[in-house]
Order: sequence, then structure tokens, then C-alpha cells
Amino acid sequence: MKVYLLPFLFVLFACQNKIEKQTSINENIKKNSFNHISLEKDYEEILLAILTYDSSYHELMKTNKPQAFINNQFIKISIDTLNDELPPSPNGVTINELLTVIGNTALDSIGYFNQTNNLNTVFVPKEIAIVYKVLDGNKLKMPEYYFSRYDFHIPILSHNEKKAFVSLDYNCGPLCGGGSNFILNKIKDKWIVVKRNATWIS
Repeated sequence: MKVYLLPFLFVLFACQNKIEKQTSINENIKKNSFNHISLEKDYEEILLAILTYDSSYHELMKTNKPQAFINNQFIKISIDTLNDELPPSPNGVTINELLTVIGNTALDSIGYFNQTNNLNTVFVPKEIAIVYKVLDGNKLKMPEYYFSRYDFHIPILSHNEKKAFVSLDYNCGPLCGGGSNFILNKIKDKWIVVKRNATWIS
């Protein structure tokens, strides 16, 4: 009888180890997941800095008589590690660009990937809707279909949380729109746009 029990006990032991190992992996993933909620205040101030940087943004989306809206979800962004001679993928940025413009330490590099890998839906801070029109771009009603639309990509911050990179797309029709990348610095606890580069226009 004991001889027959040995294979069974071996399989049981192997299954137990597999379950414990998978549980450990899942706990590590959960532990190492980036906490975007902790940066919500920074996201709010970063968006406000960009929106007030260009007066046209500020006027178009005021909640009293809006002609445009901000999509209520950040666009997920991917980091490309390919040669910089190739253009980044749609909704992407190269790792070399991030290392050049906002931080080039090993911790910065790890942080960029942590902020963008396995990204769940991240919503635009609710406080933005106090001043600007914020809508779910997938649930528009009349006359919202005719509004221009602004899509913010998820902000990427340096390890010390003193610099940020943000992409913004503007769509006003089938052949109307444009995009920009913004670089911001946090100076005396205030986010300030220090550079803006146009990325596309239609």
C-alpha cells in the first residue's frame, strides 16, 4: 500500500509547490505594480499647466459654453526600445527620448517602464472637470459628436518626480487635428511647461 501512495504523494507535493510559486509570482506583480493613484495630484497640476499654457485650449473647453472636450481616460503609451532612426509606434515614445529629456539614470529607466507596462485604465483627475468639459469619448451624445476632442497620454515622470513628459492629441475632424509633446519641470512645487514640440498635423 505504501508503494502505491508514493506517486500520489509526489504529484500532490509538486502541485503544492506550483501553486505556492504562482501565488508568490502574483504577489510580486501586485507588489511591484505602479500606483498611479499616488500621482493623481501631479497629473491634475500637469494637465492644468498644459491647458493654461495655450489660451486656445483654455477657452475651447470651459464648461459654460464648450466647443471641445477632454477625453476622460488617459491614452496608454508604449515605450519603444528600437533604433531612434525609426519613428516610434502609434501612441509610443522611444526610451532614448525619455532618457534625454526628463532623466537618464537607471532608476529613471526602470520607472518609465513601470509606469507604462500592464497599464490599466487611468482616468483624468475629476478636478479637471470643474473648469473644463470632460467626457467619455465612447459615450458621446448630440451635439457632443461635433465637439473637438483632446486626448492626453498618460504622463511619464522622472524618478525624482520633478520632470514630466506628456503627449497631447487634438482632433477636430477627419482631416483636422494635431499633436504635441510637452516637457514640464516642477519648480517650487509648481508644474511649468518648459518645452513644446509639434509631433503631427492634419
